Amino acid sequence: MLKRHRSGPEQCCTGKRALVPLLWQSYLHAHIDAELKLHEYLPCVLAIRASKMMWSSFAKNEANGISLKDLTLNDFLELLVETGQVKKAELNFESTQAILKIKGCAYARIFHPELGERFICPHALMVFALLKRFFKDVKFSEGLSRLTKDGSITVFDTV
Repeated sequence: MLKRHRSGPEQCCTGKRALVPLLWQSYLHAHIDAELKLHEYLPCVLAIRASKMMWSSFAKNEANGISLKDLTLNDFLELLVETGQVKKAELNFESTQAILKIKGCAYARIFHPELGERFICPHALMVFALLKRFFKDVKFSEGLSRLTKDGSITVFDTV
């Protein structure tokens, strides 16, 4: 048989008895904060893993006489335009950043309204993989690409 606490509910969570619920509450809040931060950066982590997988899977293969390991940034941007994927693709370097601007993307009208304003542009993911060949460290500067009505803008930190 359980004994009732005689001092009433107002006395249950004071002093030493309050320690366990406070610790539990703190743990839950810390866990939720950690989960939210993880989800914020998860697309970037997945981008890094995808680029490693891409290079390990495809770097040895050739497509139309072009080896991916020999593909330059300019080659890739030109291929995007030549194949009709985008109308304009430019990569500008400023100090320790590379800024990729995609305009006239063939998929923007279809997918961008569904994805929202922030997402990693697949073209930016490929540029990320190519940049990693030329710089010691490359990161998505703002976390994700900023999707526009007809393209995207992605900023990379390069070291």
